[in-house]
Amino acid sequence: MKKFKQKRNNISDRVENINYSAVRKAFSAGRNRDVINLTIGQPDFETPKSLRDAAKRSIDRGFNRYTETKGVLKLRKAISQKLARGGVMRNKDEIIVTAGTTSAIFMTLFSLVNEGDEVIVFSPYFVAYTEIIKYVGGKVIIVKTDDNFQPNDLELLEKSITTKTKAIIINSPNNPTGAVYSASIIAQIVKIARKYGIYIISDEIYRSFVYDKAKFFSPAEIYSDTLVIDGLSKSKAVTGWRIGFIAGPQKIINAVEKLQQFTTVCAPSVFQYASIEAINKKLEKNILTEYQNRRDFVYMSLKNVLPTIKPKGAFYFFIKTPVSGAVFAKRLLKKGLAVVPGSAFGDKFENYIRISYAASKEKLSAAVSIIKKEVALLTK
Repeated sequence: MKKFKQKRNNISDRVENINYSAVRKAFSAGRNRDVINLTIGQPDFETPKSLRDAAKRSIDRGFNRYTETKGVLKLRKAISQKLARGGVMRNKDEIIVTAGTTSAIFMTLFSLVNEGDEVIVFSPYFVAYTEIIKYVGGKVIIVKTDDNFQPNDLELLEKSITTKTKAIIINSPNNPTGAVYSASIIAQIVKIARKYGIYIISDEIYRSFVYDKAKFFSPAEIYSDTLVIDGLSKSKAVTGWRIGFIAGPQKIINAVEKLQQFTTVCAPSVFQYASIEAINKKLEKNILTEYQNRRDFVYMSLKNVLPTIKPKGAFYFFIKTPVSGAVFAKRLLKKGLAVVPGSAFGDKFENYIRISYAASKEKLSAAVSIIKKEVALLTK
């Protein structure tokens, strides 16, 4: 009889090959109540009372059981209406409600990518993209952006496409940079995707946070092979509710539905029902103005201290540091400020940090003061 030593109680290679989220690590490191935590993409404004009340009513009305896997019909119809106002035409069967947008990204990539397929990602990028692509057996193809974090090198993009390219991920407004891609840049990316028959995955979770004269534009407005990923977490300050959605070609949505049946089953029922009216309400203007004021305060405070690009959207600064971002972040943490090292968002960004300005003016003022003092110590 052939003898062999079976590998028992080992973690799967799939999981061993992905990394812990550096953002979540930084967030945990900053959980001490004496630390100013500017790590996480979590709005600090209060969840609208009307939405909280809707959740309570949903519980009392007995909406506490499974929904169909694609999500509550009324909610999917409301999402369809929301998309249509932005020029994206998707019916209820081309939409699936998910347990947050990270789950939506995972299931979209799992449904699209075969072993060895390539997915193009613009850097710097949201930390989840590359780890999920690796997990599902795909290959990450990085295309760099310019000094203003814009994907302007379309020649490089086209050269990066091979017969194995399956999708291009677009994230505008962008995490971690706050860059907003213009309609003309997105149209040129779409032209390339159409030429080679490539899907576009458009992560639009920050679409409500756009400042100055910048305008949000979705590739789904002009390209039917776009998978839109969005949700309520940021615009309604309900990150813990886990209500996201995917809108796209029905064959992909059906594939995601099969996958969701055996993972989360359905998004949380109470919060689905509570979201029906909220999904179509815009971010309150006073909240957007407040975030813009915070952005302006941080920019004016740091622009002469560190190389700082003023973001046009989301609520992050991606700032170059005088030493490695990891070292700088550790120094800041010792002084009571938690930020995320730039290496979390791409190998070429070791000398950056990401700051979330989804925090009070008082906390941002204290954070800026800490950063200034550390820069002064390092540049004596």
